[in-house]
Amino acid sequence: MAYRVVQWATGGVGREALRGILSDPRLELTGALVYDAQKHGKDAGLLCGLPPAGVLATQSKDAIFALDADCVCYTPREHDLADVCRLLESGKNVVTTAFLFHPDSMASGDLRRLELACQRGGSSVHGTGINPGFVGDELVLALSGLSRRIDHVKITERANWSRYGSPRITFDLVRFGHPPHEAELRNHAHARVMSDLFLQSVGLVAQGIGMCVDGTRTLQQLDLADREFDLAGHTVRRGTVTGQWYRWQALRGGEPVIEVEALWTIGERYPQQWPQPPPGWTVAVKGEPSMQLTFDFDRSSPTAATIATAMHAVHSIVPLCEAAPGVKTFLGLPLIAGAHTGVGTRMPWGRRFRH
Repeated sequence: MAYRVVQWATGGVGREALRGILSDPRLELTGALVYDAQKHGKDAGLLCGLPPAGVLATQSKDAIFALDADCVCYTPREHDLADVCRLLESGKNVVTTAFLFHPDSMASGDLRRLELACQRGGSSVHGTGINPGFVGDELVLALSGLSRRIDHVKITERANWSRYGSPRITFDLVRFGHPPHEAELRNHAHARVMSDLFLQSVGLVAQGIGMCVDGTRTLQQLDLADREFDLAGHTVRRGTVTGQWYRWQALRGGEPVIEVEALWTIGERYPQQWPQPPPGWTVAVKGEPSMQLTFDFDRSSPTAATIATAMHAVHSIVPLCEAAPGVKTFLGLPLIAGAHTGVGTRMPWGRRFRH
């Protein structure tokens, strides 16, 4: 029996999630929520470049709440706690890329609302993604299993946003190409929301490896264009933001013991005074033994990171539906593994080789 799934939002991540849901024989698409009036009434398959799926997208949240579904793949850029709680209370599990990477780091009132909604609906909710999510959370926890002692953890992401598939997010939300004061944390609400998510990731790692910390800190440094250039239909003027260096840290005795570092740029120039890791992600664990892992996507694919974010959510649907009710992190779910959906019948390993 396939699990009935609703896709909530069809932006970049949502479209890739739709493709994943429609391609997975374990899942059956039963609804799609859209924010754009031009998408209302359109077939969900056509919205993600696939053949018609027989499910029409709707802007009506009430229609989605009323559906009989097992799970909602919730992928808007920013979450609405009331909507998520209503979905949970209606008996639908929720997997989301928008928030909830470390529930214990949330405001206690918000976490209690989620817990009560899960109790009332007999449902579960889980937050995931690529980073925060897989790299800074699940991958770190997997590596920690090789250690006798852990003294320090650092996750570094180096990314050139010139290659990101949504110029609107790059320029409007992340504030590249803006005067520096508009990108500073104190003036930039989206950056503060984003920082909270990365601090949640730091908190989950601390909890997962049993490391006591005293508090957290966020550091931000901006780099500015030394010349004017054009990018993705925008003119980036001299003196505007072309580099953003963030450090989200958990502290013990005033010193960082768990860190997530983001080195984000646009254009061809990379600040020489900044750290020089390879592009992609580097996870470094200092202890006994110390270890380091670096990986990246094929940079010829501008949507690779978007696909990865969406698919980690899609692959979480089955384990979440099969979990006991409650607010779930990577610490409370089994390993999130992919599903082969190529040519041929998907068959369990044991049955395939049984004589």
